[in-house]
Amino acid sequence: MEALVGTGNYMSMGGRRVMTAMRLGDRSYYVFAGLSLPESWKSENADLLKNPPKLKRELMAKHFADWPKATTDLMNNSDGEIYTWPLYGVSAEKVGWQTVHGVTLIGDAAHLW
Repeated sequence: MEALVGTGNYMSMGGRRVMTAMRLGDRSYYVFAGLSLPESWKSENADLLKNPPKLKRELMAKHFADWPKATTDLMNNSDGEIYTWPLYGVSAEKVGWQTVHGVTLIGDAAHLW
């Protein structure tokens, strides 16, 4: 993990998927994976969510199988709890916003697909 993340952060994005890792002050790491899934996924997979090793295997096989091994090893070699939460986005085409010089969206307002 240290080879990719070092003393900072690592992020890989593509195909409406993301995997990122960040080093914490105690030299441990947080690893995150983000996917575009239906809102019903969490309730439909409640049993899977109770089994972190199986959940990781399934996510890697179904959603990250075509990603480089160095990146998927971040998740495959992680341990500890797995947390899930929804992240909502809006299609950039549907927003209709115009660029405004000097304005930057942050937080949930910035989640455009």
